[in-house]
Amino acid sequence: MLAVKQPPLKLKDAAPLALAGLLVLAALVGLFFLNRWLAERFPPGEDFLAPWLGARAFLFERTDPYGGTVAAKVQAEVYGRLARSTEFPYALDVPFPILLFYFPFALISDVNSARAAWMLVSELALIGVIPLTLNLIEWRPRPLFYAALLLSPFASYYGATALLSGSAAPLLVALLALAVLLLQYGNDEGAGVLLALTAFHWEATLLLWAFLAVGIYLTRRWRVAAGFSMTQIVIGGIAFLVYPDWVWPFLRAVTANLRAEDTLTLTVLFTRWWPEYGARLALGAIAFLLIVLFVEWAGALRGDLKRFVWAMCLSLAVTPLIGFSATFANLSALLFALPVIAHLAWERWGRNGYLAASLFLLLFFALPIFLRWYFADDRNLADGLTFLAIPLLTILSLYWVRWWAVRPPSTWLDEARRELRK
Repeated sequence: MLAVKQPPLKLKDAAPLALAGLLVLAALVGLFFLNRWLAERFPPGEDFLAPWLGARAFLFERTDPYGGTVAAKVQAEVYGRLARSTEFPYALDVPFPILLFYFPFALISDVNSARAAWMLVSELALIGVIPLTLNLIEWRPRPLFYAALLLSPFASYYGATALLSGSAAPLLVALLALAVLLLQYGNDEGAGVLLALTAFHWEATLLLWAFLAVGIYLTRRWRVAAGFSMTQIVIGGIAFLVYPDWVWPFLRAVTANLRAEDTLTLTVLFTRWWPEYGARLALGAIAFLLIVLFVEWAGALRGDLKRFVWAMCLSLAVTPLIGFSATFANLSALLFALPVIAHLAWERWGRNGYLAASLFLLLFFALPIFLRWYFADDRNLADGLTFLAIPLLTILSLYWVRWWAVRPPSTWLDEARRELRK
């Protein structure tokens, strides 16, 4: 078949593209300087400090990035002193093959400029999560509501915390959403590459990552495994050549972080509130949540894409409650669930669907701010309730709209009515 010759790009057609490119570049530069201003006023960016200092220690000081020197520097920035035995030690817990991707940021000597660059990447990820999720659920909301969804991560207490702390959670969730979209379009190798790059920071994404892995295995999509394996071989090989002995220091750093008592976990909070039976109550709650989640996984793996995405959201909501030491920044991963719940609420309430979805978004944003204000005199209680509120709200909201995720496909008349409501 003869190839169709494309007409040359005319100057009048190229001018709008060039103007749009310049506007985007100007916006990114402006956002970088805004981020730098925020970094100066909201130190220390603890989630970014450890990998940044670790990468710089390896590149310029030729020292172990997982050693006590790097952790001590982070502690000095966070606490103003060395951490006590019960406090979180901020040891670097990023595997070295992934730490390689922090090396470009480590080349920036000024910490505020480095944080600003990382915040820019995270902001693009937070923006990207929304259209990626909307593409997965095949929903095109009205422009005004679409704009509200795009801005929602930045209005969220957890999204803002993730940006200021330098958490990797927004980027990981965006990459996982993109991986599922690639799976939907049949690009299995590309999905495998993204899964390989997101195989860390388990306290934010473990159950979602495991759910995707189980689904890929049961559907025998071995090209995903090929893309995953090749990526792991490449970045693992580079890491081995650069730093052959990274595994044991990395595991020691992970263990040090896991031993910290000053953490946000269901067991720690319940034990603090109910010393006599809190630990047993937390264990029972975790067991119940995992049983419910596995049952939902079994149904989702036999259902359609809508139910699969619903189960992805449930996996993200359960993850911070199962016992890992979590942070408020990690809860930014739950922003993935906002478009899904809003879409299902819109389907459920018909003409009032946008009102129901807007009320849910308002509750999601207002609840943590209200809790921190109302319990301002008791920081431990405020932290605990703010940590538990959004995972529990997300779980309850997902079950509030569950029928519209698991019911059989709509008839053509239902589809026509849905289109008329847009």
